[in-house]
Amino acid sequence: MHVEVENGADVDLKALDDPRNEPEPPEPEPLPPLDVEKVEHALGLAQLESMKVGENVAYVLDAVPSLLAALRAATDDQDRWRALTIKRTRYVLTEDDHPPAPGLRCMPVGAEFADALADKYEADEGPTLWAQTEYKTPWERHIPAPF
Repeated sequence: MHVEVENGADVDLKALDDPRNEPEPPEPEPLPPLDVEKVEHALGLAQLESMKVGENVAYVLDAVPSLLAALRAATDDQDRWRALTIKRTRYVLTEDDHPPAPGLRCMPVGAEFADALADKYEADEGPTLWAQTEYKTPWERHIPAPF
C-alpha cells in the first residue's frame, strides 16, 4: 500500500514494516581459547578448598570437567558449522500450511521471485511458500572404508 505524505513523496508502507530491511545482527565475538592446564590447576585448588565449604560446592566442582568437555565438543561443532557454505536455497509452494513432504521436487527460483510469491500469497488462506537452505562442506580427502 502506497501513501502520499506531506512533502508529496510516495511511501510504500509494506517496505517500512518489512523485517528484511533491518540490518543483520553482528557476528558474536569468538571466545578466547581455554587454557586447560590453568583450569585444571584452579579446579584442583578449588576441590581442596571445597572440603571446607560444603557438599554443594564439591558437587559443582566435580561437574566442571564434564562441562569443559561438553564445551569443547560444542565449540568444535560450532566451528564445523561455521565452515559450511551455502550452496543454494530452494523454494516450494504448498496448498496449506503443512511443510513439504520429504523428496518433493522444488522449483529452482531466485529470491526475488520467491519474495514476489510470498507477497502474492501472504494471506492466511491459500498456498504457503517454504524455503530450504542447502549447505556444502569444504573439500576433504576421501579415504575408503578399511573393510
